[in-house]
Amino acid sequence: MMQNENKMDHHCHLYGGKDDILIIRRAQEFKMTLHFNQPVNPIDKFQIEFYIGIDANVLNGTKVIVSFDSSQNVNWTGRMIQQLGDECVVGITPSANAIIGKYYTNVAVIGSNEISRTPKDTGTDFYLLFNAWASNDEVYMPNEEDRGEYVMNDNGCIYQMESGGGRQWFYGQFEEGILDACIKILDDSHMPLENRGDAVKVCRIGAAMMNSQDDHGVLVGNWSDDYSLGTAPTFWIGSDKILLQYANQGPVSYAQCWVYAGTFNTFLRCLGIPARVVSNFNSAHDNTGNIITDLIFNSVGNQLELNERLTRDSIW
Repeated sequence: MMQNENKMDHHCHLYGGKDDILIIRRAQEFKMTLHFNQPVNPIDKFQIEFYIGIDANVLNGTKVIVSFDSSQNVNWTGRMIQQLGDECVVGITPSANAIIGKYYTNVAVIGSNEISRTPKDTGTDFYLLFNAWASNDEVYMPNEEDRGEYVMNDNGCIYQMESGGGRQWFYGQFEEGILDACIKILDDSHMPLENRGDAVKVCRIGAAMMNSQDDHGVLVGNWSDDYSLGTAPTFWIGSDKILLQYANQGPVSYAQCWVYAGTFNTFLRCLGIPARVVSNFNSAHDNTGNIITDLIFNSVGNQLELNERLTRDSIW
């Protein structure tokens, strides 16, 4: 799968614990070396088949067939780069709206009466992510400095005071096990695979899954000052341990707004969606659920201060 070359070209070389598996980004060509049991002739017909999920189907994009003749798939494309004896190097370009996640691969040789497929081999599995470097991907960012910050940077500061004070946070999107944990979040949400190529839908599902309430998601919120049954929100210094604990044990206790925000930021950056944490102050908390900000005045028309607990900082 030419892992080292492809990972560097796709800015995926930092993912830890994935030395033996390919990680690439959609809408960008990656290379594969194919080995046959005899020299390849121009008249030989073969195709590469990519699958994601259990019941993969061409109709919903969970099965993709790439051929090297006039019958090419209109979304994913392939080209012959080099051919020498029984070995050839091909280039595959996934579509700009391809489903993100973990794929497995078959090579199918098409004979006159039948199709012969290679057995399933985990050595040809790969992860496909969103691509902020590809202009036809919806998450594209044109500026390299921005991509370096909002996709590749694994450290940051979460501000908690208007004066600029806050806490350092380790996002850790490239740490070992984090990519699998982020995909597990999508699996646990029961998000249909065919929707996982849509960055907006992935963001909405990911945001919902950060909260354990209703969705049995990642984090349990607690504003009571009693954290005896878990870890106090102020004790967390990064997202990596939270996501790994969730992947192994389920919902993690406890969180408040900056913990949710930091962990969600890790989820997005890990999957290739540019993201940052935003702090705002004097926030209006919609406790009544009516989407209205109330301004309260006294009998002579002077505006009264709102309850500080309802207007303090909020971090998203």
